[in-house]
Amino acid sequence: MGALGCALVLPAGCGAAASDASSDASGSGGSATDSTAPDSLEFEPRSLLTLAPGETRELFVRAVPSGEYVVDFALLGDAENASLDRSQHLTSADGTATVMLTAPTGARAVTTFTVRASIGPAVKAEIAVSVSEAGFATLRIEPNYGGTRPVDSWVASVRTGTDCASLPSGPLPEADLSAASADGESAPVIDDVPVGGVVAVTLRAGFYASGCADVLELIADHENVIQVPVTDVPLRLDQTELDVALDVQEPPPESDWSAWIGPLAEETAQALAAETDDDVAALLDAMQASTTDADDADAFAEARAAQSWDTQLAVFWGDDTAERALRDVVVEWMQAGAAELPQEMLFGTLSPAGALPGEAWLSLGRFAGVDAVQAGFSVDNRVSWNAEPDDTVLLGATLSWRPSRWLTAAALPAAQQDVPRAETVPGALAVAVDCEGLATALAEATEPLDSVYADCDVTCTARLCEAALDELWLEARTASTAWSTLSLTAVGAASVDEAAHPASFEGTWLGEIESTTISLGGPAHGAASAATQ
Repeated sequence: MGALGCALVLPAGCGAAASDASSDASGSGGSATDSTAPDSLEFEPRSLLTLAPGETRELFVRAVPSGEYVVDFALLGDAENASLDRSQHLTSADGTATVMLTAPTGARAVTTFTVRASIGPAVKAEIAVSVSEAGFATLRIEPNYGGTRPVDSWVASVRTGTDCASLPSGPLPEADLSAASADGESAPVIDDVPVGGVVAVTLRAGFYASGCADVLELIADHENVIQVPVTDVPLRLDQTELDVALDVQEPPPESDWSAWIGPLAEETAQALAAETDDDVAALLDAMQASTTDADDADAFAEARAAQSWDTQLAVFWGDDTAERALRDVVVEWMQAGAAELPQEMLFGTLSPAGALPGEAWLSLGRFAGVDAVQAGFSVDNRVSWNAEPDDTVLLGATLSWRPSRWLTAAALPAAQQDVPRAETVPGALAVAVDCEGLATALAEATEPLDSVYADCDVTCTARLCEAALDELWLEARTASTAWSTLSLTAVGAASVDEAAHPASFEGTWLGEIESTTISLGGPAHGAASAATQ
């Protein structure tokens, strides 16, 4: 029995408990002959009890399946000076046990409370008790709600001996006297409300709309209609878990987009030529830097000078195109990859930013068809996240990124169009500029023919060419040394879950890329995060 229940029983009741319980059970609850608890426990009858002050009533409980079990009894809620004649009782062979309840008396005798019976920690039964000397009333509780959130059902509770101002803020558990409506259009009805004191009537839809009304006088044996003003609970943005997608409805004008992509692609590709502004020299320099040790690097440099490899490679690629043999290919791929924006411009997940009001974390997943990390974005971004009283949500963000990373990642699909088996852009580039043919051409200018330089043959030199292209592509990816920004705002109408969290939103967004005239925008969507489903 709980501390409250024992404090309220008559002295004889507490003393009787020890003699009623089996010594084998040791007051722990459960069968006296078998530690297995029953499947269920119910009061008979199950309906709410109405008592006059000081009235006594014998309560019956039945365990299923039948057997001998130790039942604990306790009083919960505003039991005032009510009492039970025992805190425990051993059921008879048919699974029944009894307890005598005495209703409270005196000035505190207008109340509601609950009697609980339990066997072990899991099997429980409860019955509500309503006490009044002046009789009992029926309450029809009608919502006065001007909000727009859809309501499936209303839940009403009556609390005796208190008023709305005295109730704690936030979601409340159901009271001893509670009822729910069949749908959002009907009003809950609560019977057997004690007459004779102030009561607080609360009404809620889920935990996203609620209200309270004080009732000072009730008419016994009559249906009392109570109107409760209900308002929306403010959106709980601090517990947001939403996947957010920003789509492009109308791509930026071709002239604006091309005017930005073209120079960006050139700037990015320029990193391939390093300071030489000559792709032939850049590749051979990178190949020399990719040799395994200093002796190999020296041997490479000596063979390059002695056999005029720069000239040989220029001839192999074609004198008219050799100077930009690498850059022209990758510029074409980058421009092709960035020419058309995908419908989904940005995808990420909003999550709480601790206790910081008006802020959230936006964890980016994709940008313009590219993984956000590959696109050069910071993955976790602090953003502004607010709501208006009409459930309009507002998202604002300034996202830092490195455009060259996005552009080089966007080049991969175009590169794979030309070289279907390629897994990376430098892998496709090795085929496009023919690393194997290049190695053979250098070998043909070298004596002996089975070695290009030192102990490195044609196959070795082709692999060295591929390694050099990997390093040059890394230089291109990191060409944007300074952070750029994408600033965006989104606004939408949110739907609300049972706990007043935003469950989704639909709206629009606008964005601008730093130092450009490019404006992006379109539909904005939010949905419950897949990670939490």
